[in-house]
Amino acid sequence: MKNLHFTIVLIIILSALTACSSPQVEPSHTPAIPTQMPVPSATPEAEVEASASITPTATATETPTVSPTPTTSPTPEIQYMISAELDYVNLLLSVRQFISIPNNSSTPLNEIMLVVPTNLYQGVFNLTYIAWDDGQEIADHNLRGSQLYIPMQEPLNPGMTKNIILYYELRLPPNNSSAEAGPTPFGYTTRQINLVDWYPFVPPYRKDQGWMMRDPWAYGEFLVYPVANFDVTITLKNLPQAVTIAASAPDTGDGETHKYYLKQGRNFVWSVSPSYTVFEEQLNGTTIMGYVFLPDAVAGEQAFYATVNAFQLYSELYGPYPHPMLTMVEADFDHGMEYQGLYFLNRGFFASYDGTAGSFLIAIAAHETSHQWWYGLVANDQALEPWLDEALATYSEYLFYEYYYPKRLDDFWWDRRVNPYHPAGWVNSTIYNASGYREYRDAVYLQGAIFINDLRNLIGDEAFFAFLKDYASTYANQIATGNDFFRILAGHTDADFTPLLTTYFQR
Repeated sequence: MKNLHFTIVLIIILSALTACSSPQVEPSHTPAIPTQMPVPSATPEAEVEASASITPTATATETPTVSPTPTTSPTPEIQYMISAELDYVNLLLSVRQFISIPNNSSTPLNEIMLVVPTNLYQGVFNLTYIAWDDGQEIADHNLRGSQLYIPMQEPLNPGMTKNIILYYELRLPPNNSSAEAGPTPFGYTTRQINLVDWYPFVPPYRKDQGWMMRDPWAYGEFLVYPVANFDVTITLKNLPQAVTIAASAPDTGDGETHKYYLKQGRNFVWSVSPSYTVFEEQLNGTTIMGYVFLPDAVAGEQAFYATVNAFQLYSELYGPYPHPMLTMVEADFDHGMEYQGLYFLNRGFFASYDGTAGSFLIAIAAHETSHQWWYGLVANDQALEPWLDEALATYSEYLFYEYYYPKRLDDFWWDRRVNPYHPAGWVNSTIYNASGYREYRDAVYLQGAIFINDLRNLIGDEAFFAFLKDYASTYANQIATGNDFFRILAGHTDADFTPLLTTYFQR
């Protein structure tokens, strides 16, 4: 990419500052992105390998100061004000949290429900105080699993708002500890502390089904997030060495106090480590950050560039990215996950990186970047309709290769990512009705990508890309359903896609 630069900041035990650069596997071209995807060029199979590397110039600079994003909006939204203190050595997080909960439904609410994912870990969540904002303690609350029930003395009528204050502690578990929800990034390793789904949050509410709180499962995601505004203050104490915080939003604090604002986000997450190598790039008004461990700096640079390039492509194909920051973090565990403004990339992909663009490291970086649109911008019920984000994110990998590596790397993606697994199953499977992760993945992710590709071939590129952009725009900051997906689709084509539904979807 022309004029691409990055900042590398390495914080180690002695707090030494080092700037370095390493070879870059660049896309074969980076012209202006067209409205329609280009037709892949027919070239020999030998050209499947990545194009020649380019060594960028490394520049050590300070992280720019970004003005806080306002946390108010004309329409009532959930508001979180959180003050968290992390005792780094003792792995203890002390939190004070204020939640403003508007009733945007047409139904009076007789109880408020919060989701507490950390209570799925034994001995982690300790609620010490819960009260209304007038100081009246809520003695009759009931915490069962990940669900905190708070009865109302008087119904919360439509258009009204109720405020809750909570004090609690999290005794952080090792990342290899098990929770009812299966593996997640939450917890610590010897190199990293990850705070994801770490605070009680308000789930969506729908008149036809009430609070959208799904049961945890051994694989897949089960949480559903409405958009909310976040005002988060983080302080660190008991630090034996300098550390770096990676987060979903820019740090607007002043040294020891770290301050973050995120408007209309699904969640706020952060990660802490003493050994991050940091990459940075400005693109389309967004700061893109990458945090990887020093031994993986070369592979990490490639993942970072893939993130930047995918961000540029998806911004054109799906619509502008609405937040000031996007952060990539190497996960010190064999699991990856998307969150609002931040995603974790499996350490196994760094270890297996072979120096080519066809590596899973590059493909999954593109996949996770696309989740900022298919999960972040347009949310869905991840437990009951996971295909709405995962099929689109998987197919986004293909679009990444089709555009940046048109010399048959797109075909290579099918031959490596999809075809060897001979995927089967219903695209609209839930996380609960598969016999295991492999069956779930093959149906939702891989069959889902095949369905999206068949849909594109049926209606043509012009209608297909207009549909995706319209879908993203129409349901921005909302929770879409499969019916919404097909309703928008029907407005962009006269083609009969009923045979595709019969082939790929179980009614």
